[in-house]
Amino acid sequence: MGYRIELVSKRTDLEIRLRHRFVPRSPEDVAREESVSGLLGEARAAGLPVQLFAAAPQPAEDASKRLVSFAVRLPVAEMAFEDRGDEVEAILELTFVAEASGGARSRAETIRVPVRIRKTEWGSAPSGIWTHRTTFVSDRGILRFTVTARDVKSNRLGSAETSVRVE
Repeated sequence: MGYRIELVSKRTDLEIRLRHRFVPRSPEDVAREESVSGLLGEARAAGLPVQLFAAAPQPAEDASKRLVSFAVRLPVAEMAFEDRGDEVEAILELTFVAEASGGARSRAETIRVPVRIRKTEWGSAPSGIWTHRTTFVSDRGILRFTVTARDVKSNRLGSAETSVRVE
C-alpha cells in the first residue's frame, strides 16, 4: 500500500523535488549533521562525553589570519576497543565545523583518528582521558566551533562546542 503526497507552494522561487525512495544516512553523514546542528544550538550529544577546549589565538603567516589551537578530550573508558595483538585500538571520527558571528559557516572537516594502547599499559580497567590536539587557521571575529566525535565500532556520538574571540 502506498501513499500519495502532494506538495504545493505559493512561492514562485521555491523548487519542490520528490524523493522516490528512502536511503538511510551513513554514520559519517550523521556525524557531519550533528556538528552543523551544534552550531544551530541543537546539539544532541548522544552518548560520548566529549569536551572541546580552545587556546588563545596566535598570529599566522597571513597577517589577517590567526591560528587557533584546540584540544578534544574523551574518557578512554567510553571508547569501544578491539584487540589488535599487542595493543587495543579504537577508531574515532572527529568532525569540526566553525561559524562566524555574522553567520558564515565553514565546511565540515572530518578526520579519522586511531587510538592505540599497548596491552601492557592497558591494565584491568581503562582509565584516563584521551586528548587530540589540532590547529585551525581562522579569520578575526567571534567564532563558535563545534566538534562531533563518533566511535566507529559502537557508532556512539557526542558533541561539544566552544566560542573564541579572535583578534
